[in-house]
Amino acid sequence: MQDVDSLNINSSDKASQLLFRKKYDSLLLFCGAELSKLLDAPQKDSLEIAQLYKYQNKAHYQLGDYLEAIKNAELALDYCTNSEEGRLLKGQLYSDKASSENYAGKSRSNFNSTLNAIKYLTSVRNLDYDYLITSYRYVAEQCAYHGNIDDANMYMRLAEDLYYENKDIVDKMVTDPSGYRYKYEIILAYSRIYQLYQYGKSASDSLALIETFRRIETYSQATDFDVERDGIYYTTALSHVGDWYASRKPEKETTEEDLLAASGYINKAIDLIENKGYEGILMSLKYNRVKVLALSNKLDDAEREMRILLNSVSESDGRRPYFLAQKGLIKSKQNQKDSALVTFYEALKKVHSDSVPLEIDLSNFKSSTNFGHTNLILRIAEEMDRYFPNDSLAKKTVASLYPLAFKQFENSYDKRKFNRKQKTYLRKILRGLLDYSGQGYLKDEDPIDILNRFENIQNLLAWQKFNQNRQISNFPRLDSLQVRNYELRGLIAENKFQNNTSISDSLQTLLSQTEKYTKETFPNLSLFNTANINIDRLRNELDENTLVIKYVVFESQLAIYSISKADFKVELKPWTSANTKAINDFVNQIKSQGFNNQKSSTLAQLLLPEIDSSIQHIIVNPDNELSQLPFELLLWNNQFLVETFGLSYTSNLGFVFPQVNKGEYDQEMAIYAPEYPNSNEKFVVRSHPVYLEGAKQESKLISELFASNLYDGKELTKQDFIKTASRHKLLHLAMHAVVDNSQSGISRLLFSDENSGSDDLYLEELYGLALNADLAVLSACNTGVDKSKSGSDIESFQRAFTFAGVPATVASLWEVPDQPTKEIMVSFYKNLKTGDSKSEALRQAKLEFLERRQGTKLAQPYYWAGFVLYGDDSPIVNDHLILVCVLGFSLMSILFIFIYKRIKK
Repeated sequence: MQDVDSLNINSSDKASQLLFRKKYDSLLLFCGAELSKLLDAPQKDSLEIAQLYKYQNKAHYQLGDYLEAIKNAELALDYCTNSEEGRLLKGQLYSDKASSENYAGKSRSNFNSTLNAIKYLTSVRNLDYDYLITSYRYVAEQCAYHGNIDDANMYMRLAEDLYYENKDIVDKMVTDPSGYRYKYEIILAYSRIYQLYQYGKSASDSLALIETFRRIETYSQATDFDVERDGIYYTTALSHVGDWYASRKPEKETTEEDLLAASGYINKAIDLIENKGYEGILMSLKYNRVKVLALSNKLDDAEREMRILLNSVSESDGRRPYFLAQKGLIKSKQNQKDSALVTFYEALKKVHSDSVPLEIDLSNFKSSTNFGHTNLILRIAEEMDRYFPNDSLAKKTVASLYPLAFKQFENSYDKRKFNRKQKTYLRKILRGLLDYSGQGYLKDEDPIDILNRFENIQNLLAWQKFNQNRQISNFPRLDSLQVRNYELRGLIAENKFQNNTSISDSLQTLLSQTEKYTKETFPNLSLFNTANINIDRLRNELDENTLVIKYVVFESQLAIYSISKADFKVELKPWTSANTKAINDFVNQIKSQGFNNQKSSTLAQLLLPEIDSSIQHIIVNPDNELSQLPFELLLWNNQFLVETFGLSYTSNLGFVFPQVNKGEYDQEMAIYAPEYPNSNEKFVVRSHPVYLEGAKQESKLISELFASNLYDGKELTKQDFIKTASRHKLLHLAMHAVVDNSQSGISRLLFSDENSGSDDLYLEELYGLALNADLAVLSACNTGVDKSKSGSDIESFQRAFTFAGVPATVASLWEVPDQPTKEIMVSFYKNLKTGDSKSEALRQAKLEFLERRQGTKLAQPYYWAGFVLYGDDSPIVNDHLILVCVLGFSLMSILFIFIYKRIKK
C-alpha cells in the first residue's frame, strides 16, 4: 500500500490518512485487507474492527454508494463494546449512518439513527462536540421539515449553545491538517435560516430571518471564508431567503416588493456560483427563479427556463415531480388546460412508487414515503381547481386527487407528534373529500371510512398515552421509568417557569430518550397503543336517544357530523372570521356576567344540525374556537339546550366509550383542598391564591357523600397528590389554577400561595402521571380551556388528565366563582350518588342552581354554566346495585315486621 505511510501505527490510523487524502478506492482496498486479518484472528479487537468498518462507511459515502455505506455502519455497530470508547464510537457511527440514510432516501430510519447518535454521544464523559453539534443540527432541520416547531427550536438551541460555550475547543477540533476550519458559526446560522424558511410566516420571523442572514453575509466577508467549502452554505441561505419571500404568503397577497426581494437573493446566489467560484446547488436556485418568474406572470421566461431544467435532470431524480408540477402550474396560468393536465399527470407518475405504470385514471396509485409529496398532490389539486373551476374534466381530476393525497399522507407523515403542518395538510384533504363528495364525485369513497382514518391519524397520540397510562399496573417494571418520566417533566416545567431555557432543553432530550427506551424495552406496550376508533362500533354502542355532533373547522368551511345509532350525516357550511368573532364575543359577554339571547339563537342556527325528537342526550366533539363555547347555553326552541338535553363533550370520538381496565383502590374518593391566606375580597374566583371558603365547605360536604380521603389545609403539598392520586376511583381538586397563555406547559394547579412555583403541579407534570381514576373533577378556573401550543397541540388540564389515564373529567371554561361552584359541586355529587350518569348529574346540578336563583343576579350563566363533562358518561354508582340494595332493604324490612308480629303473638 504505497498510499499509506510506513509508520508504526495501527490500521485505523492508516485508514484515517487515506480518508484525509481522499484516496477512497485505496481506502476500501486497505480496510478490506485489514478486516480479513482481524476477523480471522483468534482474539478479535472489536473496536479496531468497528473503526475499519467505519472508514469503509465513509469511503462508500464519499463515492455516493449510500446503501453500502449503511451496511458498513451497521456492521461496525455490531462490534462496538459498551465501554466509554465503544459508546462514543457507536454515537459517531449512528451519525454517519444517518447521513447515508438521508441520501439513500430513508427518511424514517435516518431520523431514528440521529436520535440514537445523540443518545450515545451524550452518554460519555469526553464529548465529541463535532458529531454532537452535527446531530443536534440535523434533528432540528428534520423537525422543521415535518413541522415539529418546538422540537426544531430546542435542538437548534442545543447545537448553538454547545458550540458557543465550547467555541475554542470545537474550532480546534474541526481544523484539518491543511489549516481549513469547519465554520460552525456559518453552518449553524444556515440551519437557523432553514428552520425559519420551513415554518416562518410572521413579521417577527421575517426579522429573525434577515438578521440571521446578515450574520452569514458578515461571515462571508471574512478573510478565511472559503468560497468552495463555506460558499455552499451562503448560496443555499440566499436561495432559502429568496424562496421564503416568494412563497410565504398566498399568491394573491404576494406583493411586487416581495418578488423583487426574492429575485435579488436568488439571482445573487446564481451569479456567485456561475461567475465567482462559489459552491452551491444551481438547479434548485434556478427552480426557485422559475417560481418567481411564474408568480410575476413572466410565463414565457418561466416556461423556457423550466424546459431547460427538466432536460437537465434524470428521470429518477427526486426533484423531477416538483419540476413537472411547476411546469403544470405555468401551463395552467397560460390557460392551456390539456397541457396542464398531461404535465400534472407526469408529475404524479413520478410520485407513484410501484413498478406497474400509473393508470390514466390514477386508480392504481401507490404512495411514496416522502412527506413532501403530500403537499405536492394538494398543490396540484388546488391549482387545477383555481384555474379551471368550471371545467368538468378538470373537476373530475381534482376530485380524484384528494383520495391520493390521503393515501400519501398516511404513508409518509411523522407519527411521533401531530403538529400544525400535519394538521393543515390533513384538513385540506378532508375538506376536499367532503366538498367533492357533496358535488356528486367520489361515490366510491365511504364517508364513515374517511372519518375513521381522519380520527385515527389526528388522535393517535392521545390514544397511545391514555391506554399506556391505564395499563402501567400490568407492567410493574415500568414504575421506575414512569417516575423518571414524571420527575423530568417536573424539572422541565420548573426551568421553563424560571426561563432557564438551556437547562429545560437538555432535560427535554433526556425525556425523549427515556420515552424511546421505554418503547424499546417494553414492546408489548404497543399492543395497548393501537388506534381503535371505529365509527360503526361507536354507533352500535350508542343508545337510540343519543346524538354525537362532531365539528371540524376548515379555513372557510365548517363540517358538522351527526352520528347516531340510526343515522350518519355530514354537512358543510361556510365559515368566516365573522363566525369566529361571534363566538368570541358571545363567550366574553358570558364571562362579563352578561348574556344575549339573539347571539345565542344565531349561533344555535349556525351550529346545531337537525335533532330528532327521540334524542335526549347530545355528545359534542368541538374543534378550534368551538372548544371554548358552552353549548348548554345555545337557545333551542326558546330554551337553553341544557334544559332539554343532557350534554357532554369529548376531545375525540374514541373517548366516547373508552375501554378502561378497572384499577384497585384504597378508597373510593380523594379530595384535595389546599388552604390559602385570608383576603378581604368579597367576590372570589379560583384563579389566584386567596382563601376559598366555598372550596373548604365543598370539600367537607362531598367527603360525607362518598367513602373519602380528604387532603386539606396549609400542609397539603403537591407530593401528597402524587403519592395518593393513583389509589382512588374519584379525584376532586378544589383549588386555584393559573393558565399561562404563552407556555401552556407551565399552567399549574396551586398547592400553596408561594410565587416561586416550587409546589405547583404543572400541566407538563400531569402528562407524566399514570392515574387509575374513573373521574377527575377539576373544581378550579379555566381547567377545560384549550390553549394552542405553537399552533399545533391543544393543551388544557382536561386533556392532561385524559393523557394520564382518566377517562372522564369535569372542567371549567372560565374563571369560576367560589361560592356558586360549591353549590353546584355538592349537588353534582349528590346526583352521582343516586346513580345518575355524570352528564345528567351535572345537568341537574346546574338546573337546580338556576331554579333556586331565578330572578337574581346569580341566574346569569356565568355563575352556573362554567363546568362541562368531557369523556366517559357512565354512572359512578351502578343503578342496578342501588335497585338491589333497595329491594334488599325492603325484603329485610318485611322480614323484620313478620318476625316481630310472630314474637308478639
